[in-house]
Amino acid sequence: VDIASTVVRNSDTELAVALSQAVTIVFGETWCVRYYSGASVWEFDTTVLSYDGDT
Repeated sequence: VDIASTVVRNSDTELAVALSQAVTIVFGETWCVRYYSGASVWEFDTTVLSYDGDT
């Protein structure tokens, strides 16, 4: 399932996003991420570590 999101924080230790729709969060679940930056597209697997209701 593709879920659009907006990057709200990007640092050396985290990539935080605001999702475009409500989803069920399962901590430890692996997500496949596509991150578009200019002409580049990064695709990687990541794990859900936290959820604060907004990001």
